[in-house]
Amino acid sequence: SRGASIILISGPSSLNPPREVEFYSVESALEMHKKVMEMLVQVDGVIMAAAVSDYRPAKKEAGKIKKSSEEGFILELVQNPDILRKLGEKKRNKILVGFCAETKNLEREAKKKLEAKNLDLVVANDLTLEGAGFGVDTNVVTLIDKKGEVEHLSKRSKREVAKRIWDKIKGLME
Repeated sequence: SRGASIILISGPSSLNPPREVEFYSVESALEMHKKVMEMLVQVDGVIMAAAVSDYRPAKKEAGKIKKSSEEGFILELVQNPDILRKLGEKKRNKILVGFCAETKNLEREAKKKLEAKNLDLVVANDLTLEGAGFGVDTNVVTLIDKKGEVEHLSKRSKREVAKRIWDKIKGLME
């Protein structure tokens, strides 16, 4: 209803994707990275709301890992690709929106992410506020764009937050 064609790339979720989107399901950060980079050529912008894991196990076991001693088990992790940073490096004239969730120094950390990842807009979530973040139908966010404009959105429905984000993106595209 807002005039956009949507490609949704999602990791495992119990939610059903909206019927009006082109939907791709991925299982891992590596699969998400591959699909997002593949689709980049087809889009005018990317809204990267996924909280993709920074690390993955270095090796994948075929079955259950059995206890072998009382000493425990050492799990070696390797870093996943930073999808948002890779998008920022390759975006050219595309709009790139990222999200961050912080418990302190919200604006400072959001501005650092905006710069480091070459974003056009960052949506910063303060996880210390009641009615904000995960597991609730409302949110309190701060929008910071590449021009340095900061907009604080007071507590409102996530639908209203999404509408304001979309309006901001449309403004950046003009």
